[in-house]
Amino acid sequence: MTASHPPYPPQGYPGMTPVPRAPEGTTTGTVWIWLIVVLPLVQMLASIPLLVGIGEMYTKLFGTLDFSDSASSNEVMQGMLSSYIGLFGPVLWVTLLSYLLSGVGVLLGWLDWRELRGRGVPKPFHWAWGFFAFTGAGTLVYLIGRTVVARRRTGTGLAPLWAGIVVYIVLMVATFAWTIALVASALSAVKLH
Repeated sequence: MTASHPPYPPQGYPGMTPVPRAPEGTTTGTVWIWLIVVLPLVQMLASIPLLVGIGEMYTKLFGTLDFSDSASSNEVMQGMLSSYIGLFGPVLWVTLLSYLLSGVGVLLGWLDWRELRGRGVPKPFHWAWGFFAFTGAGTLVYLIGRTVVARRRTGTGLAPLWAGIVVYIVLMVATFAWTIALVASALSAVKLH
């Protein structure tokens, strides 16, 4: 080591500006972020009619399959087609509702961003990241980014992220349980003898 080089690099980089901070005591828990957290639950509850319809369709479909009899494949195909046509309405409903709720998520993100700015949080996470909801990412992109930025600016704000994680875990467990119930119900309807 030579005398012309310090043993450690200087702290920070040249021209680096410190992270802007919100005034002391600024809270980040807006009503809008909490609505964003529960939005996936609303979507799942609205999907229940479709899930019930799919369950009934597969149970009915597998119930028409008779492996002990030489039923014509034409009858089976007609049953499948009528089942799928019957699901068109619920699938369309859930698809349109999904897009509508994604738009609501973007609106809620904008309201949250505006509220944080009004509370004095400098450069809050931008609401336009909420458009990732249309790609299938749900509200997680906005929720995670907002939490990171709010935490840096105020030192608080982790509760919505933890609540969002709990919501997504509940949704995954419910989806897994529903899938197991659907498969068990459909397979129990199959006539083997």
